[in-house]
Amino acid sequence: MRKNVECMAQNKIPGQRLLYISGLLAVICCLVPLASYADDNPLSLMRDDVLSYFSPLKGKVVSVNNGMAVINIGEREHVKKGMRFIVFREGSVFLHPVTKAPIGTLEAVIGKAEIKEAGYDTSTAVILNGNVKVSDKVRISETGVRMLFYQGKNVDWSLGDSYYRLIKETGRFEIVDTAIETDNDSEIIAEAKKLNADVVLILSAKESAGDTMLKQRLLWADNASKFSEDEVRVAVAFMKELRFGEEFFGPQKGDVRTFVDLPFG
Repeated sequence: MRKNVECMAQNKIPGQRLLYISGLLAVICCLVPLASYADDNPLSLMRDDVLSYFSPLKGKVVSVNNGMAVINIGEREHVKKGMRFIVFREGSVFLHPVTKAPIGTLEAVIGKAEIKEAGYDTSTAVILNGNVKVSDKVRISETGVRMLFYQGKNVDWSLGDSYYRLIKETGRFEIVDTAIETDNDSEIIAEAKKLNADVVLILSAKESAGDTMLKQRLLWADNASKFSEDEVRVAVAFMKELRFGEEFFGPQKGDVRTFVDLPFG
């Protein structure tokens, strides 16, 4: 069988080879412009903004007053307004059962705090819950954040799907989906709570001078507070690049699918 196929390939007429090469070059030429967006991809800019709120960080509470706490890290460590920290308290040291050498410290989760103002090397946070005290530690852990990704009905499917995959590929989030269709934030938040999501990302879009203005909002699921809003312009040319892969490589309307029963397997 392999020899027959090789003979058939060798006997192709030059015109067929030229057609094949021309088609391949056309595909390459269409893909090359997409690379030009690598540095200023509007979706990448939005993704990076989302990630900036969930960078793993550690700090310590240096003062507490009237439901507010000051922590010893700030903009220098990329702390920003809207970030949430787990507050914990270190307990006794636990020892290796054989060598008795210290191998760690017990930790008790005390509560949660949200940054309201970030200075250069200190930040002020509102205590959301817990009896927080001076010298307690704060942390944004490296564990995955459970996110409800909601794409509004006015967002082009190719655009929304590309951004969904971009967020998922970071590995930072455990994304949960929903089948609801609504423009009501309250219904989206209720769904997020039902799905035990920590954060909600809501995408919406509108047309502007032929381009697409894509907006994302980030809200905490427990109290529906918005901590980030970002909008980027997606050029028509960029949209065409996104759709190219779907239209060229994906199944086309009118395609005929052929099924063959094999005598094995």
